[in-house]
Amino acid sequence: MPKNNTPLEEQEQITFVEWLDLKKIPYCAFPNNIWSPSWGQKMMQKRLGLKKGFPDILVVVRHRYLVFIEMKRIKGGSVSPEQKEWKDILNEIPNVQSYIAKGAEEAIEIIERIVNL
Repeated sequence: MPKNNTPLEEQEQITFVEWLDLKKIPYCAFPNNIWSPSWGQKMMQKRLGLKKGFPDILVVVRHRYLVFIEMKRIKGGSVSPEQKEWKDILNEIPNVQSYIAKGAEEAIEIIERIVNL
């Protein structure tokens, strides 16, 4: 079986964050993807309020819209039921949009489209 040489989700997110910095667009990433073998650390994360499936990045666009982006690899990334549920919940809120982006390029296109509204 051929190896998937598609950039990892983390690499795609780094590229997207670098673009946001370049464009001076405010954002914040959520540490939901921090894995730990420590049960104590996992319990602390849960007690701190980290929730499975919450999007990776919050972007503030034009000081009017909150845009949540769940980053995925271009090929090979799958969307969990919890990620789909968060996307639906967030999209019910006025001036909030939630997307699942396959790669940095798609995430950038989403933000550019909203900036040009």
